[in-house]
Amino acid sequence: MNIQWVSHVTTWIFHNGTFVTALIALLAVFMAYWQARQIAKTLRAETYLKLADEWRRDSLHHQVNVVLDLWETWKADASKEGKGSDATEWSKFIEQRAKDWVDAHGNESLKWEDRRAVSQFLSKLGPMITNGYLKCNDVFGVVPEMGRLLAVLVPIEIAIQEKHRKSSPSVADWDSPFPKWEFQELWPKYFEWFSRAGKTCLKLQRINWADPRLGVKLPGE
Repeated sequence: MNIQWVSHVTTWIFHNGTFVTALIALLAVFMAYWQARQIAKTLRAETYLKLADEWRRDSLHHQVNVVLDLWETWKADASKEGKGSDATEWSKFIEQRAKDWVDAHGNESLKWEDRRAVSQFLSKLGPMITNGYLKCNDVFGVVPEMGRLLAVLVPIEIAIQEKHRKSSPSVADWDSPFPKWEFQELWPKYFEWFSRAGKTCLKLQRINWADPRLGVKLPGE
C-alpha cells in the first residue's frame, strides 16, 4: 500500500511539476516576506525603546521643563496684556516674545543650550515618522507634549533664522541659515494624531472598584 501511495505521488508530481514549482516559489516568497516583517517589527521595537529611554533622561527632562515653563510664562503674559483672545494679536505677541528671547540669550547661555537640546531631540523625530521607521502613535505616545514644545520652539527657530539673515546678508538662496525644517513635518502630524487619539490620553480614568471583574470585597459586604 505504501509503495502504491509513493508511486501515485511520484506520478502526480511528474505530471504537475510546474504547479509544484510555482507553489514552492510562492511559499519561499511568503517566508521571505514574513521574515522581513518580523525583522522590521524588531527594529521598530528597539528604536521605540531607545526613544523612550532618551526621553526619560534626567538632563532632557530638565531641558524640556525649561521650554514648557517658557510657554506657561508667555501664556500668562499674553492673558495679562489681553492678547490671548484674538488669533492675530496672539500670533504677533508670540513672535515678538520669541524675538525678545533670542536677543536676550546668546549661544553660550544655559537657557539657549536647553532650548537647543530639545530642538535637536525633536528634530530627529520628524524623519523617523515620515520615513516609516516609527508611527505617529509611537512618537507622540512617548512625547505627548509635542504641541506645547513646538509652540515655543517654532517661533524661536524663525526668530533665530531672521536674526542671522540680517546680520549676514546672503549672496545666494543657498547661502542662508536653515531652521529646524523637521518641525514643519511634526506640527501637522501631531495635531492629526491629537484629534484622532491624543485627546483620549489627556484624562486618566478612575478605577471602577465596583467592577465585578476586580473581585474586590468592600467593607460591610
